Amino acid sequence: MEFRTLRYFLTVAQERNITRAAEKLHMAQPPLTRQIQQLEQELGVPLLIRGGRQLQLTEEGRFLQQRGTEILQLMEKTQQQLGQIGQNLYGTISLGTTEASGATILSELVAAFHETAPHIRFQILAGDGTESQNRLEQNLVDMGIVREPFNLEPYDYILLRREPWGILCRADHPLAKQNPETVALEQLRDIPLMLPMRQSIQDDINRWLGQGLPERNVFCLYRSTFSILGLAEKGVGVILATQSAQAFIDPAKLAYRTIVEPSHQSRLFLAKRRGQIMTPAASLFWKFVQEYPLHQET
Repeated sequence: MEFRTLRYFLTVAQERNITRAAEKLHMAQPPLTRQIQQLEQELGVPLLIRGGRQLQLTEEGRFLQQRGTEILQLMEKTQQQLGQIGQNLYGTISLGTTEASGATILSELVAAFHETAPHIRFQILAGDGTESQNRLEQNLVDMGIVREPFNLEPYDYILLRREPWGILCRADHPLAKQNPETVALEQLRDIPLMLPMRQSIQDDINRWLGQGLPERNVFCLYRSTFSILGLAEKGVGVILATQSAQAFIDPAKLAYRTIVEPSHQSRLFLAKRRGQIMTPAASLFWKFVQEYPLHQET
């Protein structure tokens, strides 16, 4: 299977229409149709369900769309890295991050680094914790910010920050009015809670909550803090989130309170695959972060 043919298929899969895909690829429709048919024959499986107003992907087609996208991303990243070898102050660094980490700690690091190396560009891929980890594991990024619990054994890593877990609630919520900074864990009894969806974080949180809140009302699981702020603003429940989530809130609508008695912390790391060959630009950024005071423990 040629990369050119894979690009053809991914365009058809995205457009779900041969005519629109051909226009986007600047080619005639019949040759594109033949290329897709030849790809199906080569692979020995149907990729498209034809008929109806819109093309549909078969199960094999959906699988190829997912893997094909990853393959092209890896190829493009490899081409970028090859072009950067031997260039000390030029190039592009790809970073994986979550929304909260991207809005806070990563922004600080990139802004400070940009002052020392203004010609180096960045490609920042944000998603939830699982997406960030997958990009790192599949070598789709040079390095990424990850939150524990995370298996760090296959990686080189730099501790960036320790931050406490807390809640986001309405600014006029009774929990926000009782104390300007903290809330005791037992005060969350019977309060509808919204917890992160990532299983490893859920397990870690549940072990901690079990110390002071053996029975709890879990109302919602979320992948993106930003997506559920509206629920907290409406007073439907409170969000369990780390301190960096404050970057998303309007203090007039929501308040952050650190949970205590007992408290719980989470560590953030910048990680890269151990032993991977890094471009000079990526190596320069890695060294910069190692020396930057942000990750120093207090």
